Amino acid sequence: MTRTLLMASLLCGLATTAGAVVRVVDDDLVQCPSATYRRIGDALAAASDGDVIQVCAGTYPEQVVLTKRVQLIAVTPRFGSAPVLAPGALPALADSLAGGKPVAAGILVDHVRTVIDGFVVDLGANTLTACSPVLVGIYLRDAEAVVRNVTVQNARLATQPTCDSGVGLLAESDGAAPFARGRMRLLTRDNTFVGYQRAGMVATGPGLTLKERGSSATGRGLDPDAVQIGFQLSNQASGILKEVTVTGNATNIPGRTASGVLLANAASPTVRRATLTSGQTGIFAIGDQVRLKGNVIRDMSDDGIVLLGSHSTLFGNTITNAAVPGITGMFIAGGADLVRGGRIEGVPPVSMPIGIWFFGPLAPSDSEFAVSFNNVVTQVQGVAGGPRDLGESAAAAFTLACTSDVDCNDGALCTTSACNVSTGTCTHTAGCDDGNICTTDTCDPVQGCVHTLVSCDDGNPCTADLCNPVTGCYHQNLADGTPCGTNLTCTAGVCG
Repeated sequence: MTRTLLMASLLCGLATTAGAVVRVVDDDLVQCPSATYRRIGDALAAASDGDVIQVCAGTYPEQVVLTKRVQLIAVTPRFGSAPVLAPGALPALADSLAGGKPVAAGILVDHVRTVIDGFVVDLGANTLTACSPVLVGIYLRDAEAVVRNVTVQNARLATQPTCDSGVGLLAESDGAAPFARGRMRLLTRDNTFVGYQRAGMVATGPGLTLKERGSSATGRGLDPDAVQIGFQLSNQASGILKEVTVTGNATNIPGRTASGVLLANAASPTVRRATLTSGQTGIFAIGDQVRLKGNVIRDMSDDGIVLLGSHSTLFGNTITNAAVPGITGMFIAGGADLVRGGRIEGVPPVSMPIGIWFFGPLAPSDSEFAVSFNNVVTQVQGVAGGPRDLGESAAAAFTLACTSDVDCNDGALCTTSACNVSTGTCTHTAGCDDGNICTTDTCDPVQGCVHTLVSCDDGNPCTADLCNPVTGCYHQNLADGTPCGTNLTCTAGVCG
């Protein structure tokens, strides 16, 4: 399906129905004085499926949760500013479809279709202080969407820079979305991701089809705490990234490399005419049947392209190093991979050490044809080039699988969260039962679990009222002669 047909199909699913309402929001009633609402949440609460929420320029310190089929459209006057969504607290959480990790997002879209157009999502004021929940700018959870002209910035945890958290846009499918054949279609265009901790955009999961064009991701340069990724397509998601721009993704974590584009076991993914500059690895592809065409990659300190897989085609890619020599233009470990056309070069005084390195036992089945080399010490080498320790783990793909109970903490006061490390899956068990029959167990929304002692009073002043945590209340006679009233004493547990 072409990008145009995909957009038409998605918009058809969002077509305004009879009786649908355009609801206008303006925080200060200056840009849109006739607006009915001053908070986006209030407009959404009043909305029905098919409505359009138009948001005028301003700053909206709120989290937005979409569970209705509505369009969220910025009203931006010509040369004016876009509305800024700047939430502090992010109380609404959603468990990720893979792994069950809690996710907190500035915009949460759950199992519906939507269009999001023209906003700035700024997470710089977020109040999260732990690795869980995962911080995300926009989270599409089994939700079909068109996302365009959106800027997501500052998706990071100020006090937890090493956490696997901080993604500009996260789209996730489990193959059971409430749409035709359980598929989730996503069209993104001309979006900007900047200031992220972990990744600009991640599209992951079976059944997800992505059409991305013209978006950009800007990393924070050499990062000692996180392995940054510009765009990631993974876990059987399919699609194409076209004309994306990525710069500044790098890490100095040993054994890891930051990627402009990471394809991690995606389904026949394509990257075309991307521009990737000033990073570590331009494109890191794990899996088979990858198509890379016409991409421009400049000044990678590690490799221009890493391909760990078979039956892939690399056509007309240009890899140039002018600031750093790098390691290779292309490192390919698989079989039956074809490199055709394009250019690999160092710009004097920089010489690139290796142009193309076909690595591993299947290297003889790989081939190169009509590639232009300039100022490259070794243009093409095979297994004779020696060993190299570079595997899938080096890419450090963003994942929603848990590795400890801490990853699963959903912040709920009355649940117990645990991680099954063998499956990477979180479980959340609700309840406050302390196993003590002598307490009444309740959940207080502020204090959490509260355990109140039950009353065992039998109304007899000549017994001691006690409770066994296993068997419950029981009563012991007080000593004979114990006073139990005016001129009265206890005898055999009876007052008289």
